[in-house]
Amino acid sequence: MFSEVQLTEDLPESNLSRGTHAIIVDYCPRPEGQEDGYVLEVLNNQVKAYTVIAV
Repeated sequence: MFSEVQLTEDLPESNLSRGTHAIIVDYCPRPEGQEDGYVLEVLNNQVKAYTVIAV
């Protein structure tokens, strides 16, 4: 956790584009057969927290 990542695809519902930087703040395991999720703190161009999303 707390690793910096980049979005690999556009998320139009969150108004975020591929390549946007974020920090992993939580890991959300799912039942077997479903894809696990993450809570991300999205960073703006000044590398400050912009918003928090679940993916």
